[in-house]
Amino acid sequence: MAGDRDDIDALVARLQASDAAVRMDAAERLCRAGPAAVAAAVALARACADTDDQVREWSAAALEELGPPPDHPIRGWPAWPARPSTGAAEPRPIPRR
Repeated sequence: MAGDRDDIDALVARLQASDAAVRMDAAERLCRAGPAAVAAAVALARACADTDDQVREWSAAALEELGPPPDHPIRGWPAWPARPSTGAAEPRPIPRR
C-alpha cells in the first residue's frame, strides 16, 4: 500500500497518464493509502473531473478517506477571498451554459 511520500508523488504523477486504467489504478491506490495521501488532495480533486467514470469515483473515494480538511491551507489549493464586511468566504458563481 502507498504511504511513503515518494510513492504518493509517483501516484499523483500517474493521475496525469493518458491511459484511463493507469489513472484509475493510481486513484484507487491513493484511496487505499488513506490519510497518508493528504499530499495528493489537490490532484485528487482535479481527477474528480476526469473523463473516466472509475477515475472520478476512486478520486472522490480517496478524498473521502482523507477525512475533513485541515484547519490550515493545503499547498496548491486556491485560497478563497474573504468578504471584507463579514470575513466569510466569497462563493464562486456557477457558470451558466
